[in-house]
Amino acid sequence: MVLVLVDAVTPRLVYTLDFIFKERGIDYETTTAQIDFEERDVSFRLNYSSRHSAIAKQIDPCTLLRESIIHDIKVEKSDFEGEECLMIDGKVDPIAAIFYILTRFEEYGISHTDQHGRFIAEHSVLIQYNWNKKVVCDRWAKKIIEFIFPELYLESELRFRLMQPTRLIPTFDIDNAYAYKNKKVGRTVMSVLKDIIKGNKSRLKERVDVSRGDRDPYDTYDKIIEVANRMKQTRVFWLVRSNGEKDRNVPIENEAHQQTIKRVSEHATIGIHPSYDSFGNTLAIKEEKKDLEIVLGKPVNAARFHFLRFKLPLSYRNLLEAGITEDHSMGFAEKVGFRAGTARAFRWFDPERNEVTDLVIHPFAYMDGTLNEYMHLSTEQSFTLIKELYKEVSDFGGDFRFIWHNETINDEGKWSGWLEVLNKTLEL
Repeated sequence: MVLVLVDAVTPRLVYTLDFIFKERGIDYETTTAQIDFEERDVSFRLNYSSRHSAIAKQIDPCTLLRESIIHDIKVEKSDFEGEECLMIDGKVDPIAAIFYILTRFEEYGISHTDQHGRFIAEHSVLIQYNWNKKVVCDRWAKKIIEFIFPELYLESELRFRLMQPTRLIPTFDIDNAYAYKNKKVGRTVMSVLKDIIKGNKSRLKERVDVSRGDRDPYDTYDKIIEVANRMKQTRVFWLVRSNGEKDRNVPIENEAHQQTIKRVSEHATIGIHPSYDSFGNTLAIKEEKKDLEIVLGKPVNAARFHFLRFKLPLSYRNLLEAGITEDHSMGFAEKVGFRAGTARAFRWFDPERNEVTDLVIHPFAYMDGTLNEYMHLSTEQSFTLIKELYKEVSDFGGDFRFIWHNETINDEGKWSGWLEVLNKTLEL
């Protein structure tokens, strides 16, 4: 057991110490009494206070974990025990640094967003310091535990991970169930006219072939089911809206669409893909969730935002109000890596309300579109990067989650050759 001397016990402090110690199977207690700290019969001690103690190593705390408000703080790149770390308001405090990254503290109160209203990855210290491909919160936790006693990490974390090895967890987003099938007549006519005007003969031919019985290019559900049968943790997130510029799925009322959803649900857990236009709208999320639940005939408790379009704390509060207890959106659209500095599932802490919530965050490591459409990598370059990310997770703990779409695994057009990238990922 680790006894931690602190200046004050706060919700932020307990949340962070739980991540450092409890997440790794280490019991801990806090005390504000120095006499108790120095006289208690315990094996390990850490002085995380502004006071001096001759019997324990000290991490001099900044004020972030003793506060209960959101405000601008100064962060710089520094070093803790040989690991690059944040300096916060002039103090190298890896415990506060974990809280800062894990809660996405830097995303609160931002004024500059991209065209979708999203936090811009380039504005994150993770990108600025080239830390996005590192699970920095886990790295810092490891250094803190080793700082207390070098062998403590080996005795706890490695033993704990023997019981919880890294899992591969594939996830799929269904933004558009079919390219041509089961679309409304009006939309089909408009699409045909657009293809004619643009002289897109290949799409016109493909459309005709599908109408004559060929497989729709987005109908890759056999492959998704194959993956789900092999990896039971597979998740599929379904967009149920069809009436927006960015929400153009087959109508959920379509019987064939419903049968596809039910078929996939027999093999994989289905979650809601809150629409682009549901941004900041709890009622819209509730309605979409209800529509999906009617089709499935059972409750839906997991979500991933369409376009990864979310804003803190608004969007996460929307999910909780809509009855969602799992979010799978935690990652950047433009960059691969670990937006919350970890690959472990963790409960969302709302820094504005200064409380732990019931929403569990499941971060992902990469998305297909990030590699191909944002970073413009080849399939070979992409798999090299995927292996680097996977090694980071396997070295420091957590689950390796990743996102694909039904239309990107058809191995056609700009996605030709990419199915192999998915298949290689599944073999890691």
